[in-house]
Amino acid sequence: NHFDILDNFETIYYYIFSIVSEVSMQLLEQNIQIQSVILSYYHPAGRRTAGLQNRASHGLVYNCGAEKTYVFSNGQRISVPPDHIIHIPKGSSYTIETEGQGDAYAINFHVFPDEMYEPFTVSPKNPDKYLSCFRKSADAWLTTTVGYYETCCEYLYRLLALIKMHQSYSYSAPS
Repeated sequence: NHFDILDNFETIYYYIFSIVSEVSMQLLEQNIQIQSVILSYYHPAGRRTAGLQNRASHGLVYNCGAEKTYVFSNGQRISVPPDHIIHIPKGSSYTIETEGQGDAYAINFHVFPDEMYEPFTVSPKNPDKYLSCFRKSADAWLTTTVGYYETCCEYLYRLLALIKMHQSYSYSAPS
């Protein structure tokens, strides 16, 4: 009968949605495979950043300066104080509000498998260690000498390992 089919469909849909929701929150709960690094760079203070629509890649951003608030298209607001990191998922649409001027470092990348993930923030216990990885990756990207790409991948993996080992991240629930 049609109602049984509808009930089964709703049950299956709920089950699939629950799994997808669980996976979307678990980027750091699994082994991460970097598919490619797209860009590693330094964003100087004073250069305007309005945000992006349908972001083409994942990004890890180290906020060096003034506090920034990322406002996502679903209404979620995530504040990122100085010396903190935010993961901005691929496909995100957001704007950035800043309190004053501040510089940042960023690494944009693709992961495998290409799933939907939620943003998260990182409160480093030793910010200099993290900042060093971002700086070295950005410096390597600028040189474009032999091995620069692998060096950027190395520092991205190192950052992800530091975050996972120190469990210094927290997922932000949509507001």
